[in-house]
Amino acid sequence: MFYFSTSPAIPLGQTRKITIVTKDCGQKDLPCKVTLVNPKGQNSDLPTTASTDGYECDFTPDQPGEWKVKVEYASKEVPKSPFTVSVEISETTPKQLAKPAEQARKLLLLDVL
Repeated sequence: MFYFSTSPAIPLGQTRKITIVTKDCGQKDLPCKVTLVNPKGQNSDLPTTASTDGYECDFTPDQPGEWKVKVEYASKEVPKSPFTVSVEISETTPKQLAKPAEQARKLLLLDVL
């Protein structure tokens, strides 16, 4: 079962947590990779850390537009990946993006079965 949850749009510069739940997959510690594709089409990998449920990583968008979040587990792309995330400039957007917003909110919860 797979879940994707986000607000209508993430404010530019605000950090969101991505959680990949692998605890019910038999082996929860197989390799996990999260790749971002920014609105300009450039790829970057997010470092993941092990958690009690599987893996986590933080996403802090540095430009507005449509982002893609590609998730691979055990060297296979999970169903419904890549996920689309909309990023917009808002009143909460920091004036200087050198410092991401301090409050992290949950972005993505995947239950990989």
